Amino acid sequence: MIDVQEVARYIVALAAGHKLRAQWSLATWSATHDVHRFVHFRLKYAGAETLPERRVEATRTALAAIESTLAPLKDCLEIQPAANPTHHEAGEPRPDIRSWLVVVVCFRGSFLHYAQAAWDKRPPLPATAG
Repeated sequence: MIDVQEVARYIVALAAGHKLRAQWSLATWSATHDVHRFVHFRLKYAGAETLPERRVEATRTALAAIESTLAPLKDCLEIQPAANPTHHEAGEPRPDIRSWLVVVVCFRGSFLHYAQAAWDKRPPLPATAG
């Protein structure tokens, strides 16, 4: 069985390596709750950029890098777009303030051996992470 909290900590550390501060929470229930867990991440830019447009670009670049790193783990993780991935302030989108990411973790069931094999081969965290 894959430890969902370990997966969440891995993604938090991965985000930190890309200058994003991440908080996570587990969805309380889903239709496939016995086999999958939905992990919701709230990400906030924590880098040195001060100009809003540069913070937005840095956040987008970091999110793309995280998704790219997680892509080979498709047998155990699925990234789903959040219903509203971007924080809005005064009607303006501000992805530099907070972004949302939902990861579906396959942690048991008939495909567990594929999921476990993918998880065991996950890329190491960047040297700056965790």
